[in-house]
Amino acid sequence: MVEGQTRPSDLVERIHRRRRTQRRRSRPDNVTVERESDGSLHLTMHAKLPGDMTLATAARASADLEKALRAELPDATRVDISSRAMEPHVVRGEDVTIETLS
Repeated sequence: MVEGQTRPSDLVERIHRRRRTQRRRSRPDNVTVERESDGSLHLTMHAKLPGDMTLATAARASADLEKALRAELPDATRVDISSRAMEPHVVRGEDVTIETLS
């Protein structure tokens, strides 16, 4: 049997791996894992979500991610997830130079 790693960097990798195995559309970013003085874990991260996702769907995706992380890391007593929209590859724009010069 393989034992899990306990170094913080390994815990961060486990968080990223959990997302990949679930095939979620969310992508954890800026993941921080802190071990509290009582031995429990505090997870903090951004969940990047597609910009076209509704707020209700985004909330479910974040809740699902939190549930999966708590199952993966039962020592996590606190999980803080801040949702962010993924940037589109191409940003639409228009030239407003004339409007600002008028």
